[in-house]
Amino acid sequence: MRIVRTAYLVVFILSFYGAEESMCASAPPGRRCIAADELQTSGVTRLGDILQLLDEWTVQTTDGYSWHASVNGLNSYAGEGWIIMVDGHQLAPSPMLFKDISAIPLAVEVIDSVEVMNTPQLHGGYFAGKGLIHIHTSSPKRGMMLHVVGLVGDETGDPGPYRYTDYQTPNVDRIGREGLFTVDFHPEGTYARIAVLARDHTFTDINMRHRIFGALDEDKWANMSQLSSSVAVGIDGARHHGELYLAHAMTSKYLLFFQPLGREVPVTTVWSHAGAAGTVTAGERHRVDYRVFYESNELRRYDNMLDFDFDWKMRSYTGNTELAYLGRTARLSVGAGFERRELDTGYRLTTDSYQVGSVYGSCDKSYGARLRQSGGIMVRFTAKEAALKASLLHDVAITRGSGVMASLSFSRYLLGEGNDLWFWVGRGYGLLDTYGIDCTVHGAFQRSTNVTSDLSWSFDGDDFSVDITGSYRYLGHVQLERQDLLLNPRDCSFEGPVHVFPDESGHTAMGTLALRYHPSPVFSHRLFYSYQEAVAGSERFRAAWESVPHHAVHYSMSYRPVEDFSLWSYFRYSSSSYWKDYTEVDRTICQLDDRTSTVYNARIPSAYILDVQVRKRFLDGTMVGSLLARNLFNREHRLHPAGASFDLSFYVQLQVNLHTN
Repeated sequence: MRIVRTAYLVVFILSFYGAEESMCASAPPGRRCIAADELQTSGVTRLGDILQLLDEWTVQTTDGYSWHASVNGLNSYAGEGWIIMVDGHQLAPSPMLFKDISAIPLAVEVIDSVEVMNTPQLHGGYFAGKGLIHIHTSSPKRGMMLHVVGLVGDETGDPGPYRYTDYQTPNVDRIGREGLFTVDFHPEGTYARIAVLARDHTFTDINMRHRIFGALDEDKWANMSQLSSSVAVGIDGARHHGELYLAHAMTSKYLLFFQPLGREVPVTTVWSHAGAAGTVTAGERHRVDYRVFYESNELRRYDNMLDFDFDWKMRSYTGNTELAYLGRTARLSVGAGFERRELDTGYRLTTDSYQVGSVYGSCDKSYGARLRQSGGIMVRFTAKEAALKASLLHDVAITRGSGVMASLSFSRYLLGEGNDLWFWVGRGYGLLDTYGIDCTVHGAFQRSTNVTSDLSWSFDGDDFSVDITGSYRYLGHVQLERQDLLLNPRDCSFEGPVHVFPDESGHTAMGTLALRYHPSPVFSHRLFYSYQEAVAGSERFRAAWESVPHHAVHYSMSYRPVEDFSLWSYFRYSSSSYWKDYTEVDRTICQLDDRTSTVYNARIPSAYILDVQVRKRFLDGTMVGSLLARNLFNREHRLHPAGASFDLSFYVQLQVNLHTN
């Protein structure tokens, strides 16, 4: 018998927004655009949920809050480099080792569309060589608008009817609370948006229990608290659109899973962003884009039993300007950028900063209705070295409704572009030595190289479409980490020496099939299948890619018989994955107390997950209610050997829309 854990989450939304038409038109080749309506009817309640809708992205998490991603075969969990942008601003809320998309003070309800780049290409002054997510928010309407979101939830069934049996588990009530307050001001020619987000996240999973209690001097479940805010002020003139964006987020008692230590470390994270971005048009054919950003990421000490302090504060200064010519059949652009990063720490560094310059250009040209070509080239350079990045895409229409797309890219990366732990350890960041973490670097760090090619055939009929894609990736001179972990039975943490191999190479291949069927305007289906594997390379390279499931199947169904009612379901299958670092931990039992124990495995079994959402509008859209069930059949679902198990959860949402005009 296995205990059924059930959670419910209640969301209340008060909105003075009217309905907006989405800006998400047909996505250019190599990109996908998710419109606001699809987000709101597809079970997305927080920003992190967006990642689970991206077919070509394989995601994993230990706690359900921080997310890692392998993007379309471009990188494994061993090395991430995907970019987050919001309305032209690049945001990097990152506690050193992952992309903290949840820290962005943004509600799903104010998103107009999400642009996703799965193949390497230039975008917004950056080369998206390892994936990019660009969130576009809805434009404020004229006048003043208010948006309020409230969220609260409990976990039920623990201990439930098993209180006096061998199946008793701890009683964990709170899942988390969340509140968002947004105000828009939009007089003639200008606008402003103020947002404040407060969030709690309770780390309740039984698989993390001892590690958490062993790190915190508290006899209760750890409860993370986050407070974030943002201010956007814009000018929307006939020839100039510009925006100043300020954001700040502080998260207290966040449990950062630090892989070299093999456990969660309590920290306080502080993220600040200040930036200006805009466009100046000169006539009908010319425009100038500009972007200037400042950002800081800090890991502050939070009192803990481990006496652990990252002593880390990263400051970044970036900017670029771009001149574009918009012709009838072609778009040409050239630009230049600069980036400087500084690390503030008590450790003595050989250098505490580095700076990188870049120059780039792109061309997008159409040859009638049948052929479109686009390409981009960028050179990033320091005082000592340079690295070339380039992409080329052909989109050819063969017959009415069918076509072929081919893309090719080459990208070389400077040593500092990853901005990871090992780059700064090589410059004197002595955290690992301070806390006795045995680390050995086998060789010299190299400039990594990626080569990608994709070939796809597509057919788009009146009610049926199909896309078949084959992809190849060469990942050269990448750095991989390896640990032979053992389980510490005292607090169920993991320990083992860290080995860094900075010069590994390999080849991966991927094939995907996407089918869409719309038998009627009210009924639609989408089926996606992918297979990916490391087909050649070193033993360590192949081992790293074993942590990415080879097979994935996604099936979604949407049924909207009337405008005011919709039914959505989403089925996900992922094959098993093997995490070589946890080989010695495989099938090890951790005794949590006299009645409860958990088993850690190096292999994560395959999973079949079904999510279902029912959504209903009342009173001509003034009220919207929805019920979302995640993991409806309550299947065992883990994404990381040391991570949480995600059980059946219910989300109940009520939204009230009050129009201002």
